[in-house]
Amino acid sequence: MNKSQEFQTKTCLEKSESQEANLEELTLTSLPDVALLRVLWYLPAVDLSALGRVHPRLADLMRRERSVWRGKSRVLLYDRPVDALFSLLQEMPPNWTKLNLGIRDPEEPLASRALTVETWSIHDALGVLDKLGSGIRVLFLRNFTSEMDIVLHSVGRCKSLERLDVYWTDYDDVYYWHPDQGTPYTVPPKLKSIGIAFENDEFYDLDESSYLYSFLKAIIDCGGSERSLRHLALRSPPAFPLLELCPRDLGRVAVSLHDELTAKLLSPLSTSELKELEILETDPEYLLDSAAEDEVRACVRGVEQLAEVLRAWRGPLLRLKLDLCPEVVVSALGSGALSSLTRLELGYLSPDVLRVLPAALAGLPAVFMVSLSTSAPAPAFFCELSRTSIPALRLIIVVNTRCSYRLDSSPARAMDLAIRRLALGKSVDVVLLQPKCTVVCPCKTLSLHYYKSEKHSPGGLERKSCIVCDHAQAVAELETSMNELEVEHKKSLSSN
Repeated sequence: MNKSQEFQTKTCLEKSESQEANLEELTLTSLPDVALLRVLWYLPAVDLSALGRVHPRLADLMRRERSVWRGKSRVLLYDRPVDALFSLLQEMPPNWTKLNLGIRDPEEPLASRALTVETWSIHDALGVLDKLGSGIRVLFLRNFTSEMDIVLHSVGRCKSLERLDVYWTDYDDVYYWHPDQGTPYTVPPKLKSIGIAFENDEFYDLDESSYLYSFLKAIIDCGGSERSLRHLALRSPPAFPLLELCPRDLGRVAVSLHDELTAKLLSPLSTSELKELEILETDPEYLLDSAAEDEVRACVRGVEQLAEVLRAWRGPLLRLKLDLCPEVVVSALGSGALSSLTRLELGYLSPDVLRVLPAALAGLPAVFMVSLSTSAPAPAFFCELSRTSIPALRLIIVVNTRCSYRLDSSPARAMDLAIRRLALGKSVDVVLLQPKCTVVCPCKTLSLHYYKSEKHSPGGLERKSCIVCDHAQAVAELETSMNELEVEHKKSLSSN
């Protein structure tokens, strides 16, 4: 081996030793912020909390970068003390305003900023309320049974609480429970909205002496009905009698459609100061059960009586939402009784029901926004819509099809042409709900595409956005920005 070969071999060995030394010195905390965030994103919430407690730089970085905690808002307290949750929250960004607190099996978070806590212990649940209650504005309680009176006393200390939603898996859990009548409940000063629901909708006759009636009345009283309560959602028949306890100035009510009882309880509200009304759909799987034929007939009678209530409405109703939209109900909208209505939100409309909608809208002179779901509407529908006397109307249509709906298809072109021929002042936003997104992305999951077409739109029916595509684009933009920051960081190191 000559001298030049020996020199090259020695140089290679020195470089290899230097690289090994650098690798030995490279740790998680020695990474730059951009690269470190990539690593932290894959860690579960418990590990992130542990890292934050032992390293100040990581703690500061994780509290500033909320993206690290995305999808990690579900906390289980089955096998760890409640103090573990508080330690975890100290490392999280301080932005939790919604709490989904449940015993047994709660539902998924109802909002992206909702903190979900699952526990078997009522004491842990009370500890969470005492610790976080001062900053919580929305609280979801799931599956509390005989301890609900204790929980409500803790809820009274949530000074910022604006919405309380209570849910039970089994109606029998609370039907035979005798609530504590001795201790008055403290009213959260800002509480404006209360929701009550049961998974099991088996109906029992309620009277003022029943335990459940007394208990639910306590919830209404807890809401300060004489002072601030503005919204009441009764999603299950057992809670319907609470409508009789509502104040006259209640602004918003939501009830599910259930035989004649719904119409009977809504009749007194037709002359009240109610501004917003939502009629929620009964579970379709329950109605399709072969053993529920009596319930189906009762629901049909309830629909007919609901139409009669709408025809005789006398109050200043401004917003109406109907999940179930049979022809008799849609026709009742145009009776002239709802002349003050400004916003109408409809569920799925069959082609037969869609044909009577323009005539119904003619009886709603003040309405300016209508949303509905249907299959691809025929051009004749837009022709009839153009003849209505409403000067300015925005229509939002969710096109729900079982197959992909392309922009270059004949139905899409016909719908676009009919939309562009609408009278001046009328506009249509089209939302395509498809089982597979084949227009702009290869996603195999259910996707939403937003399209907009107006009379003065030069391009016709055009894509506005896609939830799946936008998410993929946002992730790609984040990766690009992180790569750019990493390049700049390397340049700054090399310059130094």
